[in-house]
Amino acid sequence: MRKKRFEKNMTDLPWRFFKKIALAQALVTSLAIIATGFVATYYLRTYIIAQSKIQLAGSLKIIKESLSMTKLDPITWCNSLTFDPHNRYTLINRKGVALCDSFIDWKKLENLSHHPEVIQAFQNNYGESLRYSHTLSKKMLFGAQIIEHNNQKYIIRKAIPLEPIYKNIYKFDQSILTILLPLILITSLFILLKLLHAALPFRSIFKKIDVLKKLSPRDANNFVLGQNRDWKLVEETLDHAKEDLENYIHELYYENEKFNTLIESISDAILAINKQNKVLFINKRYREYFLEDFTLDSKSSNCSFYSITKNEKVKEILEKALESETSFTRENIKLPINKAGDGYFDLSITPLYDASKKMFGIVCIFHDVTSRRLNEKMREDFVANVSHEVKTPLTAMKGYVQYLKSKPALNDQDTLKSLEKIESNSNRLNILFQDILNLSMIESRPQIKKENIFTEEITNSVLSNVRQSYLNKNISVITKFEVESIQGNPLLVEQVLTNLIDNAYKYSKEPGHILISWENNLKNGCILKIEDDGIGIPSKDIPRLFERFYRVDTSRSRKLGGTGLGLAIVKHIVQKHGGKISVSSDEGIGTTFRAEFPSTQNNLPLS
Repeated sequence: MRKKRFEKNMTDLPWRFFKKIALAQALVTSLAIIATGFVATYYLRTYIIAQSKIQLAGSLKIIKESLSMTKLDPITWCNSLTFDPHNRYTLINRKGVALCDSFIDWKKLENLSHHPEVIQAFQNNYGESLRYSHTLSKKMLFGAQIIEHNNQKYIIRKAIPLEPIYKNIYKFDQSILTILLPLILITSLFILLKLLHAALPFRSIFKKIDVLKKLSPRDANNFVLGQNRDWKLVEETLDHAKEDLENYIHELYYENEKFNTLIESISDAILAINKQNKVLFINKRYREYFLEDFTLDSKSSNCSFYSITKNEKVKEILEKALESETSFTRENIKLPINKAGDGYFDLSITPLYDASKKMFGIVCIFHDVTSRRLNEKMREDFVANVSHEVKTPLTAMKGYVQYLKSKPALNDQDTLKSLEKIESNSNRLNILFQDILNLSMIESRPQIKKENIFTEEITNSVLSNVRQSYLNKNISVITKFEVESIQGNPLLVEQVLTNLIDNAYKYSKEPGHILISWENNLKNGCILKIEDDGIGIPSKDIPRLFERFYRVDTSRSRKLGGTGLGLAIVKHIVQKHGGKISVSSDEGIGTTFRAEFPSTQNNLPLS
């Protein structure tokens, strides 16, 4: 009876599945046991070496205490040592010169100051290292201990050969291997027996697979499984999985419809394209803004983006985004709008990635900033007009002050002092309104005219001008030029240099140092770096440093004549060149400004 049951179970067994899972389980178990053996061997080796290090350190400590108590001269002690193949002692002076060695003639030894155990001993009074000894041609464990005798420091170095330790470990490895092989065999047999029982319920799964594949009953790959041992639980699980999959597909369709509705309702224009320049998605707002054919649906995957994007600048930006595979933004791009003239847009581009983290396209968001642009233009015009109107009476005031100062009869001490205050504040107002005008003009320029600028020439020119205002300050300036020339607007780049160098002079301590360098950055172009060792900037003020009229210390800025617009002007000039500016500072130590100018073909490094 038992024989017939066994024969039926063996006939019903899904051998194809059983062989795979049995082989995998045996392999995993064997690897686990072998890995356990290797780990045990590794930790044993580590433990033995660690214990050897502890014993080595302890023996050197005992020698140090013994010499200290007996006040025995270390050289005399070392010379009295006899040859011991398991312990080598070397006495070393503070210069790393061997004074005695229990193994070989110490006069033949090289200077030992570069050995790691000696370096550690000089630093921490004790050092150790596990390394190959070229003198003895074997791997050794070295320990070095600082001792003092008659106000002189010596190092006693002890070395233990590792060959006996490794021999014992090798014997242990052999023992482990002897144990592991029978263990793997017994474990594999036990797993095979268990899998015989575990594999039987899988008949129903293979039946369903056979039905799905529509295999013939005579097919050699088909399993002939009985009907009396169906695994109902697995069958029900598969049925539930089928229902869950159908529900998931329905929910996915519903979520997709919601997503499409959301995208269509967004006020920004959205365009998605793949790496083959084919349109993946466009929303309603994009069609209204830029497409003459409004009937083009949101999923026009057969359409090339060249056919729906006429602006050459946008095409260039999108091509660059596909090539670089990075996110970036462009502001105030002027684009024609259908039946509405020109508009201004902020363009934001983000890469699209698939499940394997590989980029397959980009999504572009066109944010309409036409109204904001018009408001900015009105503000800029207003600021320019007001500044111009204010400068006229200021000029008249300065003229009258100079006239009154030229009349000796009217210039008593109090009157002269008042006139100088009027003139000083007039000059200050004039500088303030000039900075406001400069900032307004920089912001209003959609583009700047660039030409070749020689970095050394423009830097020396600005330095010469700025120094005239600080002739009484003891400041030394160092310049470095890795870049010969850049592409930019000479007047604006000169303004950047003037404002940053003037700040460095203004806030430097005496005697002080300023470093001005043009550094070559092969990835991002070139970097203008201005460093000083001045008073520094508190970390809480750095995020707002480039805001208009922001002052770190209001009283100090007024005393030194700042308007609060210099760094705002610098930021806008650098941004107009397509770059960015940053600052790092340690309060009381100094400040570093970094202005990055993007790479162009005309940025020439020094040869």
